[in-house]
Amino acid sequence: MGLPCAGSDRRATQSVHARRLSELPESAKALVRIMRELQFGRLEKLLLRNGEPYFDPPPVLIRVSRLGAGALDPGPEPSDWALTSPVVELLDEFARIRDGMINRLEFRHGLPALLETTIPARPESSSDMSRGS
Repeated sequence: MGLPCAGSDRRATQSVHARRLSELPESAKALVRIMRELQFGRLEKLLLRNGEPYFDPPPVLIRVSRLGAGALDPGPEPSDWALTSPVVELLDEFARIRDGMINRLEFRHGLPALLETTIPARPESSSDMSRGS
């Protein structure tokens, strides 16, 4: 895939504070561009290292085609743009998870829409899990 990988020597909190594409680490920029270019699809088995997407080994990228709706062209990509709320929320969630595996990241209209991760089941924290924390 030739996508950049997050390095352990990178600024771990860079994604959390970024509000423009140009402020993101290269691996997060690559993820945002994939979602924008494909518009509809999902990534499976995406690793997170230090709160950033890690593309080695490459995740599974599934493109979804909307039939009968006409293809939406995202248009030419500007060199920089403000990050939308769903992207900021996704990056904040990555920072919270820090290291792990994203089982599935669905994106629609070029924006993250659903995130599935695996967490350890701990009986003592079942009430925490039901609150989403």
